[in-house]
Amino acid sequence: MRFLVIIFMLMTASCSNYSHAQAEKDLNLLLVDDLRVITEGLDSSLLLDKPYFTIREITWFEKSKYSCNSVVDFYFLKDKCFRIERKYRLVLDMQKWDRYHNEYKIIQN
Repeated sequence: MRFLVIIFMLMTASCSNYSHAQAEKDLNLLLVDDLRVITEGLDSSLLLDKPYFTIREITWFEKSKYSCNSVVDFYFLKDKCFRIERKYRLVLDMQKWDRYHNEYKIIQN
């Protein structure tokens, strides 16, 4: 029983040390990699000079399995006829972002 208490305390301490700043930094690293994967293999004549993403929304929660949700838009085509919307959630006990939504959206002029 004492062993379980120690494990629980260590897990709680490691989760509480995962700051908002670190979570956002980890999300940004994931987004840069996602943008690279999205544009990889596409004809460069179709791509923007500098494909980019914007974090449209980031919401923090307390006392939830997922401590944060984020909505991100990826823009990468020259004609800008659509974007990719991805949603991410932070699984705090794993200190890892989870992709749970990926949708192509037409951009209305």
